[in-house]
Amino acid sequence: MVVIVFFVPIAFFYVAFRTNLLYGPMDTQFSQQTPFLRSAFRVMAVIWLLGAGWKVIKYVQCGSVIRGIIRHSMRAEKIIQSAADVVCGDMKLSKKVPVYMTVGQRTPMIVGFWHKKILLPQKQYESDELYAILEHELWHYRQGDLLLKKACSWIARIQWFNPVTRYLQKEVDKWGDIYCDKHVCFEGSTGWDIKRYFEIVARNSGKVETELMSGMRLHKTLESLKGRVNRMMKYNPKNELKKAWIMLLVMGFLLASTVTSLAAGRGIAALYDAVFKATKVIIEEDLQPQITDLEEVEWLPDENKIIIEMPDNPMTRATSSYTWDISAGKAKLTGEFYAANGNKVVLTVSPDPANAKVGAGLSQPDGYWRGVSGTGAYSHTFTVNQNGYHRVYVENLAGKDITVGLIVVR
Repeated sequence: MVVIVFFVPIAFFYVAFRTNLLYGPMDTQFSQQTPFLRSAFRVMAVIWLLGAGWKVIKYVQCGSVIRGIIRHSMRAEKIIQSAADVVCGDMKLSKKVPVYMTVGQRTPMIVGFWHKKILLPQKQYESDELYAILEHELWHYRQGDLLLKKACSWIARIQWFNPVTRYLQKEVDKWGDIYCDKHVCFEGSTGWDIKRYFEIVARNSGKVETELMSGMRLHKTLESLKGRVNRMMKYNPKNELKKAWIMLLVMGFLLASTVTSLAAGRGIAALYDAVFKATKVIIEEDLQPQITDLEEVEWLPDENKIIIEMPDNPMTRATSSYTWDISAGKAKLTGEFYAANGNKVVLTVSPDPANAKVGAGLSQPDGYWRGVSGTGAYSHTFTVNQNGYHRVYVENLAGKDITVGLIVVR
């Protein structure tokens, strides 16, 4: 459950959507303040996508290797499969797991997501050795190691740049084996002692050439077994945590994880605003005289008129400040917002160059536009006369490409 919380980086998506980082035009406060930073984030997003894509390709290749091993394997003889069925029965598993004998594989493993399979190297096994290996692998199945490892491997692909996730993936393998050791040594039905069990594990362990993305196997080195042996020698069943305490810890971790991520997201946004305010430079210029007493005109736009509409989503509806590059003869519309009859909408436009002629107004629910036009910066207050969803438009009447700043107060 804790792993699932971190499967999606909450803080990143919170900041991304709050600042309109990855979609829409560059007209938010974030983009206006530091457009370079937004562009850098987009470059980093491409780099992340390439890395994640490479990790997925490696995953597909690994799956192909495992399928190839299974394809060149043969079902285990009856005595081995019967031993596996007995262990499944003793462990009260709902499904029996088939056993395959492989030629090129050096170590035992259990693989599969929906359909589990145990793969054993082709060799002669002593009776207790066979039961120890089968029980170890089937405990991986029973305690959900295969599902947990798959989840962690996908986290490692999504956050391939994060060394913590790679460490997490290794820890999942380590603790999965430790819990299997505990169950086999202290809850096993065959009754061998710790020394005998780890002799079997050591004899069937060894390094492997390829990393196993999905599945669990005895691929540990002899050095890595020392810690597991010491842990089992010191293990005391009476000191185990109660299930109620475990659930309490898990729920506390879940709450802390979500709250911390959300707090980090808000903290990043607050830090950004603080840095901007501390480093911004204000340049005072002579204000252009604002035009007053503009005459409102209402008309139905020509079908051939080029109109650019902003994407309509909650972010664009809530935006009140825009900076647009508008080509000659074209118009641009904001996202929709609801206004009732009698409401006031104040528009302020500031063209660049300052002497450019600009039209601005409301696109009304009935399809008619109602607006004003003027040269230079000006403000105008519109009184809404229709109930429904409106948009604000800005039209370039200058005959050349211009940049227009628009502020909407409603």
